[in-house]
Amino acid sequence: MNVFKLCVAIVSLFTVVSCSNEDLENVPVPDQNPKTKSVGSIVDNSVVAQLLVSVEIDRAIMNEVKMGIDRSVNYGLDEEFRFTDMLSPSNSKLCRMGQTSSLIQKMSDKISSSLLKSSISPSDFFEYLSKNDIQIYWPYSDEWDGETLPVITFNPENGNEDWNYGYKQVKKADGSIGVDTVIVDETYVTKNPVWIINKNETKYEDLPDFENGVYEKNGVVFDQPVDSNMIHPEPRYVFWEPKTDPSLVYSFYIQNMRVYKQLDGVFAGGSEIVVQCAYPEIEGGMKAPVTRLKKTWTRKEISKSRIKAFSTPLMTNWRQDQLQCGLKIIEEDNGDAKNWEFSLGIKFNGKDYGVNAKIPFQNHDDEIVEVVLDRDFINSRKNIAQINTNEWGIWRMYSENGVAYSLPILTDK
Repeated sequence: MNVFKLCVAIVSLFTVVSCSNEDLENVPVPDQNPKTKSVGSIVDNSVVAQLLVSVEIDRAIMNEVKMGIDRSVNYGLDEEFRFTDMLSPSNSKLCRMGQTSSLIQKMSDKISSSLLKSSISPSDFFEYLSKNDIQIYWPYSDEWDGETLPVITFNPENGNEDWNYGYKQVKKADGSIGVDTVIVDETYVTKNPVWIINKNETKYEDLPDFENGVYEKNGVVFDQPVDSNMIHPEPRYVFWEPKTDPSLVYSFYIQNMRVYKQLDGVFAGGSEIVVQCAYPEIEGGMKAPVTRLKKTWTRKEISKSRIKAFSTPLMTNWRQDQLQCGLKIIEEDNGDAKNWEFSLGIKFNGKDYGVNAKIPFQNHDDEIVEVVLDRDFINSRKNIAQINTNEWGIWRMYSENGVAYSLPILTDK
């Protein structure tokens, strides 16, 4: 991050070390002139972290944040609780509550009384957090003992650092509150509760209304958590034989995926994996629709190489005339829009044709897999070097760029 901003943040936070309860009411921030500064130039991740440090965190607030984190994970997202959900609990897509967030109320009181009153109003402050998808990210949240106060830190601007300063409130024997300064890195977050202020790369408007049972938005299916032992367990002995009966339905899946490498820095979160499959169609003109599936691995799930199963097929029926499909897997990090453009084979009236296909991604995404798959390969056991199932019907596990997965195709019987 910008060295000046880091120094300002550190100096500002060091001023509350070993302070009293009264001093907590007056945590300073850099002087800002609201006439010349935009809200975005005043409110960055470090300022939000400073505000949280100045608020006395009690068990009710910790439980409130943990509930929001749990609800997010329940819907297959990362260990995150967005401020927009805290600010509008009755309209939340993830965590509906009938009361105003205690944390928001305390933050609002703090702004009004001291912290940013000369720079920005509480309404402008929270509007900025909401519109910019600012959140509390709590890695390894399921390890929390229910009592220990969290260390508060933030994602630096460039997001590439492997450590940052963290700040934790401590109650002294005389009842006063101080703030300890610690170094937060990957090892630290695995052993201590840490709230990281960062920006969610998925816009809130692009999330489905999970609370109303909706799991698809803008053509992206947020594939919901399922028991990987219930759907295509690994290894899967099915004695499967390739079939050529054109009346059979061939459902093509990506299955038993595991992410075994941390693809983002500790302050950015876990890994949001997007799987896209383009396939040729001739109904209504030759075209190549794309199936888009999204699933998230938390940092703990990555460290444990946890297998997750996708319940949504990439193709509901991979017919014999559809000679190929295109598969692209990325870890989503946003950026400028790009496209992978290619051609897919299809047979029509006994002749082979090529259909133009396009799969979008972004220039900051981690590109994991980009491949055109032949249907004959998916069904093949002929070439030991190009085999998807062996003689026992075990689905081959592919491993590329920190992600392993299998590609089963199932037929009805």
